[in-house]
Parts: sequence; structure tokens; C-alpha cells
Amino acid sequence: MYSLYPALLLLAALALVEGLALLARLLRLPPPHAARVAGCAAILISALLAAGHFQRGAAAVEKKAGAIAHLNRFYDLFREKLLPQLGPDPVIMARDVHELHALTGVRCVQIPYEDEPAIRETARRFGVTHVLLMGDPDRPARPGLRNIDSLPWYELVYAGKPTGEYLRVYRFKG
Repeated sequence: MYSLYPALLLLAALALVEGLALLARLLRLPPPHAARVAGCAAILISALLAAGHFQRGAAAVEKKAGAIAHLNRFYDLFREKLLPQLGPDPVIMARDVHELHALTGVRCVQIPYEDEPAIRETARRFGVTHVLLMGDPDRPARPGLRNIDSLPWYELVYAGKPTGEYLRVYRFKG
């Protein structure tokens, strides 16, 4: 898609110039004057569109940088404060395994989108020691773990909001 942008921009500029030239002729401007007016109007409109696009892009980059900083803060806190409490060489079952592994170095297993017995079997198979759940406990991203607090195979190790988002860590005893 991105390789089409230069060609599409060129076609849009040509269409804009032709449309403005047609408008100048409809206003009965003399031909040399009409071409100059159409060209200047096309440059002005293009500059305004580019400025708006740049402003929107700059705001998106700022928002993304803020989200990345928040994510880094969360995983720094996790690595410094919580990870040492989980014992040597933990294997954590989580949803965002790529981020968790990349930013903390801990071994991870993806929580399957299955019922609880399948999640437990996957945890056993891969030697999972802990389960990390983020987000609202009343609306979990993994419905199979909705009643995790009442299941005998999981022991709550940590519950809190270190950076604003609810976080729970369970020791897997299954």
C-alpha cells in the first residue's frame, strides 16, 4: 500500500490543478491568468493538507511514545519488584508473551483461549510456574480463568495496580 502513495499523490495533485483550472475557466478568467490562479490555489490547498497531515502525525507519534513509555514503566516495575519474588527461573503464562519476554527476559507461555482444564494441561506441559492476568477481573480476557480465585490449582501471589492497570499473579500448583 505504501508504494502506491507517491503515484496517488501525483494523481491527486494533477486532478486538483485540472479541477481548479476548470473552475478558473468557469469564472471566465483569461487563460494565462487562469493557469496561474489554478496552480497557486493547488499549491495552497496542498500545503494546508500537508500541514494538517503533519500535525495529525505528530500527535499520533506523541501518543505512541507515551504508550511505549507507560509500557516500559510497567515492565521495569515488574522486573525490579515482582519478578524477584517469583523464585529462580520462573515460567510465566500470560497473554502478551512477546512483550513480557522481550522486556523482562523471562520465559513465557501463551494462555490458550480455552476452558480452564485445557489451560491447566498446557501449563503442566510447558512447566509453567506462574500465571499473569492483566485487566478487569470481572471481565477477563480469558473467560476460562474467570473463577481462578476459587480454583485449587492457583494461589494468588500478587494483586494490585502498579501503573494503573489491574494486575494479578498466581502461582500454579497444578
